[in-house]
Amino acid sequence: MNREYGITFLNYHSFLTFGAILSKRDVPFPQQIFITETVPYSNTEYDFSMILGEKIYKPITIKYTFTLVRRVIELEIFDSRVTQFEEWLTSPAGKSRLDDDRIRLHHFMAKCTKISHEISPYTAIIDTEFTADPIRIFNYGGEKCTQ
Repeated sequence: MNREYGITFLNYHSFLTFGAILSKRDVPFPQQIFITETVPYSNTEYDFSMILGEKIYKPITIKYTFTLVRRVIELEIFDSRVTQFEEWLTSPAGKSRLDDDRIRLHHFMAKCTKISHEISPYTAIIDTEFTADPIRIFNYGGEKCTQ
């Protein structure tokens, strides 16, 4: 992946602000919730999935893996940078706007629900999971990172 690609969350960019390289991403397609009932002593199954006039979807789990590379800085400063990165992602109490550079015309309303890291002497691998609304929101006029 191109190293400038990343995510924008709370008006900070993962690569431009923290130098985190997006190494893996998983943005699944939302799954529809089917509401069906069967009547006793009947071979018929009734589908109530569209009873409100529209389809209902499950929230999606978006997964990103970031790599932070230790340059010529002390290990304590590098650990502090990893902590700052994790605090940035977990700081909001509710859902916030999440822009993915690979999905330019849409954004998600998401919250970071899981984060873990592995630190070696020269890199830190940070795995994140966001729980997001299933519907992507269209960016009117093509704007990208305003709230």
